[in-house]
Amino acid sequence: MVRNLCLVIFLLTYSISVTQEMKTHLNKELIAYVGSICEETPDDNPCAGSEIYLTLLFDKEKVSVSEKEVSTCGKENTSEIGNFN
Repeated sequence: MVRNLCLVIFLLTYSISVTQEMKTHLNKELIAYVGSICEETPDDNPCAGSEIYLTLLFDKEKVSVSEKEVSTCGKENTSEIGNFN
């Protein structure tokens, strides 16, 4: 009986801590560096390269995934990959 009670208390404590950890990720954005692209040009073009990032936005119901490309000139291009439940 005591063994079962200890197991129930442990499981409740674990589920509460997991729930609290999930709440810390809600409505936050995770940005991960994927790689860089560099084009070879015949002239000196400072905008020939770019860096690619993957962004994840955690919502209560879904995760939005998009790709962000930032050129060496500072121009940003964002394309949405999808929303996942």
